[in-house]
Amino acid sequence: MKHKIYAIDSGFITSVGMYPYDVRCEMLKTAGYDAIMPNLSWKTWEDVPKFLSTPTRHGIDVHGVYFTVDLAMPCDGEYLNKRLNLFDNLPQGSLLSFSIQASYPDEALRKRRLEQWLSTLLRAAEQTKRTLSLYPHIGLWTETFEDCIKICRQNAHPLLKSTFSALQWYAARSKSGLAETLAPNAQLLGDVNLTGVSRNGPCFGCTTAEVGRGEFDAFALLAILQTLDYQKALGVNCWHIGGYPLAVHERSLAAIRKMEQDLEQFPDWIPDFTVHADF
Repeated sequence: MKHKIYAIDSGFITSVGMYPYDVRCEMLKTAGYDAIMPNLSWKTWEDVPKFLSTPTRHGIDVHGVYFTVDLAMPCDGEYLNKRLNLFDNLPQGSLLSFSIQASYPDEALRKRRLEQWLSTLLRAAEQTKRTLSLYPHIGLWTETFEDCIKICRQNAHPLLKSTFSALQWYAARSKSGLAETLAPNAQLLGDVNLTGVSRNGPCFGCTTAEVGRGEFDAFALLAILQTLDYQKALGVNCWHIGGYPLAVHERSLAAIRKMEQDLEQFPDWIPDFTVHADF
């Protein structure tokens, strides 16, 4: 299956800083991507007013947006309003993906704050017909894919899903294999993004690379998603790679298209998912 492909714009942070939003969009359009997903954790909130006009101005969609929610912050005022403002500044169908920080040692207080934030964001999601997706991130409260799934199950709602990040999953050193991780949670899978990644390095204890390189087997992931009938878009996350962003994203997209083609042409190449190596 040929998926729509978007890129998280973290891959446009290089040794000289971050490329401007319009340049990011133009490069992704040139590379053949369908959409961009802005990462607002890099102090790029000033780009938000540009999101609605992106399809018209650049010919690519805004797949969604990534941000963080700190449970230490009150669920009101400017901090809340900046996040609620996203619902009105994204094209229809866009995803709101977020990680959760929580410094409270008191578990009961964390739970109350979480319920308050989820209730507020889900109310906005219902009103605007958008989906929320919890994003795993090493070092935050929602550190693993399993953490996100647990919150989804405890706060069951049709508009609350979880993102599978190849980088974050591999960095977390999950004891479960890919199929064991994804198959039982297929109905809660809101988004998937890929990164080439190997253990040991400066990025969450790993080294990142273009999709298809490194230890992580992106072909196996695509094969599993095919067996699960996953038909949503796929993301490319070229965070911490550097170099010329256009070339990096072109090669990552080409690798995904080649793997999709091989899956269709050679279905017997799909590996035995009951056997997985521990790097």
